[in-house]
Amino acid sequence: QKDYKKAYECIAKAIKMYPEALNKSYDARVQNYSMAKEREREYKAELRELEATLAVTDSCRSRPLRNRINFVNSKLAELQALEEPKRNETIPTDYYFHLGNSLLKLNKINYAHDAYQMALVSDPENGDAHHNLAIINFMVKRYDIANQHLKKAKELGAKINKNFEVQL
Repeated sequence: QKDYKKAYECIAKAIKMYPEALNKSYDARVQNYSMAKEREREYKAELRELEATLAVTDSCRSRPLRNRINFVNSKLAELQALEEPKRNETIPTDYYFHLGNSLLKLNKINYAHDAYQMALVSDPENGDAHHNLAIINFMVKRYDIANQHLKKAKELGAKINKNFEVQL
């Protein structure tokens, strides 16, 4: 809607609130992990029973037991490979990138520059952030840095404004 001031306010608010959202996501991941570990304990108990039964079962009844043992072992391997969730308080690169866009439209070049730099901290491979940093550095007559960012943006496959590239 091209209301960049409102966009800036909303994105800034989202950045402040984001760790809480991450914590809720973390809590859900921990709950899922706990349920998986409980299922792992159940499979281990079932496996002990199956192996004990197999030891005393004649050969004609052993095939279904061996199939179930193989199935339980494969499920156990999947569950044992799960890693405990880690709390991650980093803010996604998109938040900073869009914040930079809003600030640039509001002509707050220094703040936009900082926002794009933060986007690159989260994701150094963000070609669009490199492109926009090239534009900002061009605006403040830092042509060598602008060229570096433009070159990196091209390497990463970002869409480059050809008129800007010619000007630079």
